[in-house]
Amino acid sequence: MSRFQRRGFLSIAGLAGLGGVAQAMPMGAPHSGKENGRKMAGTSPGPSKAHAPPAQQNPHAAAIPDFVASLNRAEMHKVDGGWARELNHAQFHALKDLAVVNMGLEVGCMREMFWRQQAEWGYVVSGRCRIMSLDEQGRSSVDDVGAGDIWSVPAGTPHSIIGLAPTGAEILMFLDDADGSEFHTNSISAWVAATPPELLEKNFNTPQQVFVASKKEPRWISRLSNPGDLDTARKNARIRPGAEKIVYLFSRSNFYARSAGGYMQVVDPMSFPASRPFSAASDVIHVNGMREMHWHPHAAEFGIVLSGTAELTVMCTDGHQKTARLDKNDVWNIPRGQGHCVVNRGSQDLHILTVYKADRYAGYGLSDWLTHVPVEVTAETLGLPVDVIDHFPMARRGFMPR
Repeated sequence: MSRFQRRGFLSIAGLAGLGGVAQAMPMGAPHSGKENGRKMAGTSPGPSKAHAPPAQQNPHAAAIPDFVASLNRAEMHKVDGGWARELNHAQFHALKDLAVVNMGLEVGCMREMFWRQQAEWGYVVSGRCRIMSLDEQGRSSVDDVGAGDIWSVPAGTPHSIIGLAPTGAEILMFLDDADGSEFHTNSISAWVAATPPELLEKNFNTPQQVFVASKKEPRWISRLSNPGDLDTARKNARIRPGAEKIVYLFSRSNFYARSAGGYMQVVDPMSFPASRPFSAASDVIHVNGMREMHWHPHAAEFGIVLSGTAELTVMCTDGHQKTARLDKNDVWNIPRGQGHCVVNRGSQDLHILTVYKADRYAGYGLSDWLTHVPVEVTAETLGLPVDVIDHFPMARRGFMPR
């Protein structure tokens, strides 16, 4: 059976009669940290200024489960041309496998040429950006990506990112180390600035006076006079064939599951080899829809709300449930194998992105398991009549209809 024919989403209309539901705990009004650097010009997608704490705090804030956090509360670092904030293990102790960076770049502004000690898996939240990299054989690549598309580069791979017209870009970058950070990378400008001119002369076969005259402070984000069109950029980068494709038009990929309740797209190293070591799913859950009760066998699930309002319920191994209400930029991290479900509690489509440090995407649906053992076993387990079990959805056919 095709891997694109799996059940994933349910309609929750009329489910109130199924019994008690764990109380949702609102995340409360978001706020971000202090500003660092100069005020940006305001063309970069995403937050444009730090938000003050609300006058009245959420009375349930102390009870928010420890598996949720929010990028809206992360410290905001801003300079002319862009901004960034992050969550890693230091800020969100539930993170064990990865860290996440949220960045905004204005039109023509560049995250400087750099490389990381971690693998980087990137997702475009909004806008457009250009990804430039160099592989181990010295072959360069230059590609443009838009909202919903991804890129992936191994640890140590030199690359850079430029925001493109008309709005720049807001992006997410996932690092394969929970202690990874946007602010501890290998910077070319910092290396050159710290290197004695005589060594630069030897390395680049260029008179050291040139470097002395042009010496400038390291740049994290800087402006280009004109990033140019893609064909010109590729020509100037001396592109030659053979480089591994590091970008993937995830927004145009086939549906993994689809029904009246929502739809899902999945990417992993099976469909996009450069995605290693990450797999991911983009879920759109329609109003009154539900991502079915399920779990993932290979890795913890990191999730983020890209738009809409979600209610996330997690089944703990001690038999209790934890439920949290989540809005845009709120995140969660659920340990491997932990049962959970997501409900759209808003008035518009809910869009979530879930990321796994795993070589393939996999999940088990509760209903799927219960309908693939002798019906008497399920009836005894749940204390339900056999004829009720017979109505459980069993075909791995995508999303359940409303």
